[in-house]
Amino acid sequence: MLPKSRRITRQEFETDHRVGSVFHTEHFSLRVSAPRKNGFSASVVVSKKVAKHSVDRHVVKRRVYDALAQHEKKQTLLPAAYIFFAKRDAHTVPFKVLSGEINILLTDARHAIEKRATLV
Repeated sequence: MLPKSRRITRQEFETDHRVGSVFHTEHFSLRVSAPRKNGFSASVVVSKKVAKHSVDRHVVKRRVYDALAQHEKKQTLLPAAYIFFAKRDAHTVPFKVLSGEINILLTDARHAIEKRATLV
C-alpha cells in the first residue's frame, strides 16, 4: 500500500486534477501534473458510476495503490502528481491486468515528462 504521505491532499487535488497531460487505457485514465520538488504523490478516483458498492470502489483503490507501491520500490516514478480515474468495470479486472495497465500509463507519463523537460 502506498503511504499516506505520498497521497494527494484535497487542496492539491483541486489544482492538479484540471492541469497536466492525460493518458488512457481500457480501464483507467491518468492525469499527470507538473513535476514536484518533494517527490511524487498519487490519488485514485473511483466514482459510483464505476462501482456501485463502496467495497468494490475501495478494492480498486487498494489495487492501484499496491501497483504504485511496487513502482515506488523500483524507483521508476518521476516527481509529479499522478491522479488515476477508474473507468467502468475496473473493479472486475484481475490484478495482473490492472498492474499492466498502470505500467503502461506510467511509462507513457514518464516519456511525456521527459520530453517536456528536454523542450524547456
